[in-house]
Amino acid sequence: MEKMVEIRESDLRIVYKGTGIMVPEKFADMRDYVKLFEDMFEMSSLAQEVFCAIYLDERNHIAGIEKIFAGDNMSVETSNHELLKRALAHNATRLIVAHNHPGDSPVPSFDDLIQTWVLSQAGSYVGVDVVNHVIISDEGTFCPIIDSLSDYEYDINFIPNRKKLMKVYKKIRKKGFLVLPLPIKWYNA
Repeated sequence: MEKMVEIRESDLRIVYKGTGIMVPEKFADMRDYVKLFEDMFEMSSLAQEVFCAIYLDERNHIAGIEKIFAGDNMSVETSNHELLKRALAHNATRLIVAHNHPGDSPVPSFDDLIQTWVLSQAGSYVGVDVVNHVIISDEGTFCPIIDSLSDYEYDINFIPNRKKLMKVYKKIRKKGFLVLPLPIKWYNA
């Protein structure tokens, strides 16, 4: 397991020690979080899949960021129990997770959608809201799964079962998931 990246607040900015990366204390939208994932872990250039998380407190400030799981070039095994345990250890009330698809598009597989759904359901029981699950590709694009669902007026928290989730997945797969270009990286300080 990777060690936690230490953070400290300074002049309305957060400095990630040892990286020289300066980021705003609060982020405007999902692209800012994707920038952070890319700056910290260079996910779009990795040859194997990794799974990372940003933990947010009740004021939407970053409580922690870490790479949690690493896999091979086709998949990464994750544990929702371990992920939520880490979120609670950081006193996080919100969570953004990301993983990469090396050599592939950022369009989520059905397993990606299931994992997001199960994590969202489990998080609701312990008071951790899953804000989004982002897939980053080496094509310079990313797909925010939960935003893709809401674009088609689906709320991941109200999809009742796997069968309904499969129907939703097939509909969105036909229409197209939301795929966006990777944002420009922040400059190192």
